[in-house]
Amino acid sequence: MRFRTDAKDMQRIFLVGCPRSGTTFVQATLARHPQIFSLPETSFFENILLDLDRRVHPQASARPVAYHRNGWLVRTRSRRRARAALTTIAAGLGSATPTFLRCWSLQAGTQALVDMLDHSAAAQGCQAWLEKTPNHVHYVEEIRRYVPGVKFIHLLRNGEDVIASTLDAVMRYGNRGAASAFDRGLSWWVDYWNRAMTIHRACVGQPEHCFVFYEDLVADFENERRRLCKFIGVDSDCDLQSAQELNFGEEPWLKSAVSGRLLPARPKFDALFGPKLQQWMRSHLLDYGELRAEFLATQALR
Repeated sequence: MRFRTDAKDMQRIFLVGCPRSGTTFVQATLARHPQIFSLPETSFFENILLDLDRRVHPQASARPVAYHRNGWLVRTRSRRRARAALTTIAAGLGSATPTFLRCWSLQAGTQALVDMLDHSAAAQGCQAWLEKTPNHVHYVEEIRRYVPGVKFIHLLRNGEDVIASTLDAVMRYGNRGAASAFDRGLSWWVDYWNRAMTIHRACVGQPEHCFVFYEDLVADFENERRRLCKFIGVDSDCDLQSAQELNFGEEPWLKSAVSGRLLPARPKFDALFGPKLQQWMRSHLLDYGELRAEFLATQALR
């Protein structure tokens, strides 16, 4: 089935940022807006391009396997995962599975995803949809290339807090689901955060990108919420719907983010890492304060 939706006014938003940065909290808040449709994480680009490790840690493999080339999905595994991803998303939305083309390209797969989300949002009477998958921060270029009129919300948090909070999630919830990502190791997560910051920085000053910092959400949540609504293009004065109507997954760390309040970061970094590891991480992580200052300087010029 091919959806035919009049989506000329549909706002297409991708919320990106490192895990444990508050992305679920922001998604849940915006999804309560009656004009914004959202859904559980799709991991769409990560699932079909199959190269997150190579993007984050390119030196890990001297001969990486290529699953795509110039926008074409050239290996059977990648095409199979594209079909599986769209089928799963369609089932979650209660939509018909879109028609699969014989010659799969990233553009065709992305268009099928966009059509489904446009259709689902329009069916709910919404004028915007919001997709949140933290790892999609590493696929901003592909998303920008293949999703017409896309906008990005970037959520940023200090790298020390991100990595410490990720390890804390493993310790509290067990080594399963999203928490098992820490199996990749500390150096991988440092590279992950650094690359994410490099991508964020490259987008500073571009009108289709909106930046939110974790500490600003904690300090002045209502003002940040209104700023995000203005960026998306929806009424910032609407009454928000009940949190109980949201369902973004069964993982306990997602449930707590949906139902709770965003709190100032606890000193997990000092509690979880000894002096030598702290020194090593601080010497390898990019300067978060410098990026924040660059963003604030750009805002002041507008």
